[in-house]
Amino acid sequence: MFAKEGLYFVIPSIIINVFIISFFNWFYADVYSKFFPYFGWFYSPLFALTAFFIFFFRDPDRKPEGDGIIAPTDGTVTFVKQENGKTTIFIELAASDVHTQRSPVEGKILNVEKIKGAHHPIYFVNTSKSENEYTIPVNKNERIKIDMVDKNGVKMKITQIAGAVARRCRSYVKTGDTVQRGQRIGIIMFGSLLKYEIEGQYEIIKGIGEHVKSGKHVLLKRLQ
Repeated sequence: MFAKEGLYFVIPSIIINVFIISFFNWFYADVYSKFFPYFGWFYSPLFALTAFFIFFFRDPDRKPEGDGIIAPTDGTVTFVKQENGKTTIFIELAASDVHTQRSPVEGKILNVEKIKGAHHPIYFVNTSKSENEYTIPVNKNERIKIDMVDKNGVKMKITQIAGAVARRCRSYVKTGDTVQRGQRIGIIMFGSLLKYEIEGQYEIIKGIGEHVKSGKHVLLKRLQ
C-alpha cells in the first residue's frame, strides 16, 4: 500500500518530469535525440526524487508476529526506562523506515492533542542516548500526543515528534475512536522520533539498538 500523503509529493514531481522531457523533446528534438545522455542530467535527479517519494511513502500491510504489545512505529530503539510503574521507550525513524504509525494494542483513543512547535534536529541512531538528550525535541518540537487505553484498562501514550527534516505529523484517529491492534493511527514525514509510554511492568522484547517494524514486531510483553 501507499500512504495518501505521498500523493502531494509524487504527483507534482511526475508532472515536472513530464514537462521537462516534453519541453526538450518538442523544442529541441534534434539536439535532444543526439545528446540524450547529456540532457538526461537535467531530469534524472527529478526521477530519482520521484522514486524516493514512492519508496518513502510505502505503507505495506503487516501482521503481528505474536502476542504482546507491538511496535507503534518502524525505527531503532534508542532508549528504554522502567521506573515507578511505567515503561518509556524512544524509537528513532530513519529516512529508509516506513513512517506510518500503528496502534500497539486493541483499545480506545482517550485524547489527541497537536502541539505546534519548533523543528530542532534529532540525531539519528545514537543508541547510547540518555533521556536528557531528547529534552529539547520532546518539549519544544511540533508533536502530536495520542492517549489511549487498552481493553484491560491499561493507559498508554504515543507521542509523534517532528524533527528538522520531518516537519509534519498527522493523526488518523480522534478522541473516542476504537482501534484494532496494528491499525494505522498516524504518520510522521521525513525522519523523526516517537516516544511510547505505558503503565505497568513489562519484559523488553526489543531492546536498545534493535530495529523494529510497526504492526509486526512484538516490543513488550506484560509481566504476570
